[in-house]
Amino acid sequence: MGISQSYQQAAKQFEQHYGWNIDRYRVRRAVAKIAPQAEEYVSQRLEISREEYNKPLDVRPGIEQILVELDGSHIRTGTFQSAQTQQLTKKRQLPKKERTTE
Repeated sequence: MGISQSYQQAAKQFEQHYGWNIDRYRVRRAVAKIAPQAEEYVSQRLEISREEYNKPLDVRPGIEQILVELDGSHIRTGTFQSAQTQQLTKKRQLPKKERTTE
């Protein structure tokens, strides 16, 4: 919040997501408070990564598994149904479909 959008927009998004109304100035204060800590954290992580990257490949630490999670914001919702028109897609020449969200 705050960097990619205005504080007002961030407050509105917060209310939509959590259901609590907060003032844009509260968002600004929170961002200003946490920003130096975030910057320090990123600097430390970059320095550690740089040190690890500079090691020879045979001595670099590795991991056996990695867990990746998504928050669901990129998951499509709805179902595809054949479009009412007989048009084809440009690239693959398949029948066009429409997404319904009911």
